[in-house]
Amino acid sequence: MKSNKSAVRYATALLELAIEHNKVELIESDILQLLAVANDAHDFQIFLNSPLINIDKKIAVIKQIFKDFNQTTIDFLSLVTNNGRESVMLDIAKQFMSQLKDKDEEYVKALKK
Repeated sequence: MKSNKSAVRYATALLELAIEHNKVELIESDILQLLAVANDAHDFQIFLNSPLINIDKKIAVIKQIFKDFNQTTIDFLSLVTNNGRESVMLDIAKQFMSQLKDKDEEYVKALKK
């Protein structure tokens, strides 16, 4: 339960940051790619969860794998890792997509009024 709460909080912060900096589409694309990599490579989740790999190495690998990501996304993933929450990174990504979908639905409803 605790990891779910932190995933929701981090996802909310990322969405607010994306909106504030007008980078929603760029960050959404990055998050979708992150989820695709995790889905295609089970080793990536094992890597994130490994206590044997230090934080600096995890950040370096994340930056290498996702070198084409927007800098805001890279900074966010680095922050998550520095804070020791890399094990919920994929939950954060899923929550971000869910919250973004909810925002989109609210926007469409507002337009129809």
